[in-house]
Amino acid sequence: MELVGIVRCPVRSLVPYRGRHLNPKQVKRLARRFKRTECQQTEERNQIRGIITFEDLETILTTLGTSREGLQATVRGGGYPLLSGHRIACLDGRHRLAAVAVGPDCPTAWWAVKLCCVRGTWVEFPLKIELPPTIASQVQREVEHDSHESKYRDGELFTMICESRTKKSRDKDRENECWDRLSDPKAANLRRILNKKKHRELTKALRALSKFPGVIWGLQLGNIHKLLTELEDLIIHCFGHIL
Repeated sequence: MELVGIVRCPVRSLVPYRGRHLNPKQVKRLARRFKRTECQQTEERNQIRGIITFEDLETILTTLGTSREGLQATVRGGGYPLLSGHRIACLDGRHRLAAVAVGPDCPTAWWAVKLCCVRGTWVEFPLKIELPPTIASQVQREVEHDSHESKYRDGELFTMICESRTKKSRDKDRENECWDRLSDPKAANLRRILNKKKHRELTKALRALSKFPGVIWGLQLGNIHKLLTELEDLIIHCFGHIL
């Protein structure tokens, strides 16, 4: 694949390559996040990759009224032109796009798209493109890589939330993202532990355990409220032996 330029595309004109399925929970989590913070759709790490053919490229150049050199200049120079009226199949970012699509700004929303050109022909847009074997395998790897986001353990999220609250590395956006990854019951349990004075010693012990990833990653927040009712002192005592 050849990166030929970066453009801004209306969200409504961006579709997932191969019409891949969405995870509703992930869409909901991102939608909540976008309500609190900006999407930062031009940040390089957030830019979406769109797959186009060289035939598509010629149409895009005509629409933008530019040359290949002019479009290529956007990779380093920025100033991404707005590409309207042309649908783009995206290799990644489907959950981000779906989250923006359910928001109030959808009619005018856009996203920065890296145009990745391949030598192929669309058989059925955006489901199937005819590609040489070597390119087809590369595209498939890219799609499979993006489709997997490893699930965070409860203990990892606890550690990340605590780190985000420290004076040295205070990061409210990161903390909010971690909260969004927890189910509502787990989030309620963790808030109860972190915010109530009577659980101060337990919180202190759990934070101390963060230096032992193999231990803290075993933390399960789903039923912890039941354990704390009768066993909190015993739990703290046991943690003392580890620490």
